[in-house]
Amino acid sequence: MYIYFMTEKVKDTVITIILLLVATGVFFAGIGGLFWLYVTDRLDRIEDRLTDAAPWSAGEQFNSGIDYGSFDYEGQTYRTVKIGEQTWMAENLNVKVDNSWCYDDDGDNCLKYGRLYNWDAAMKACPAGWRLPDNADWTALIEFVTPGDLAELVGFDGSSSGIPGEKLKSKIGWKGYKAATDDYGFSAVPGGYYSDEQYRSAGEITYWWSSVDDDDEEEAYNVPLGRMYQGDILIADNKSDGNSVRCIQ
Repeated sequence: MYIYFMTEKVKDTVITIILLLVATGVFFAGIGGLFWLYVTDRLDRIEDRLTDAAPWSAGEQFNSGIDYGSFDYEGQTYRTVKIGEQTWMAENLNVKVDNSWCYDDDGDNCLKYGRLYNWDAAMKACPAGWRLPDNADWTALIEFVTPGDLAELVGFDGSSSGIPGEKLKSKIGWKGYKAATDDYGFSAVPGGYYSDEQYRSAGEITYWWSSVDDDDEEEAYNVPLGRMYQGDILIADNKSDGNSVRCIQ
């Protein structure tokens, strides 16, 4: 009887140990799988970041399936596009004024990306009959492109299907990014920005000024659109930074 009891006890113990080992193995296999997914995702992002966009020239960023309008301003013809009830410039402003810059001080970049303006210059740069969009204008654009509660959006991005950035980005020009559809002819290109006397992130991100300041003498709102940016639709930055300008009618 004693031998039988011990045998059964040992058997139960062995079974318990085996089950614990199996459960531990499953747990660590799951953790390992999640870790591997994380690592491969990070490697993919690094590879994307290191992959330059194919060379392109000014004018090639537009959607050939869109019926653009146009107008002339300061010796340059600008395309326009109607999205919902709004009429936007379909390219970034490129008019030389004080406190505006070409990325890397290269005139070819002004032709491709438009100029970068500090906020005060941006407020005065749009032609007659056009103006710098305010926060409500930007919000209306995003709501039209992706109907629904803005709080439920993944972000003003392009890395996930169906959210605004993907639909507003040009199909070319974005470093390591191939999912853009440019559904509405907004044809956004990644012109980078100018801050602390340095040019940054062309090919990866763009910022457009809003006409609304942040109740702060130093900051105003802008709209970021990045290669993999997921964040707020409107953020506040220093007014002295150089950002892109899209005018609205």
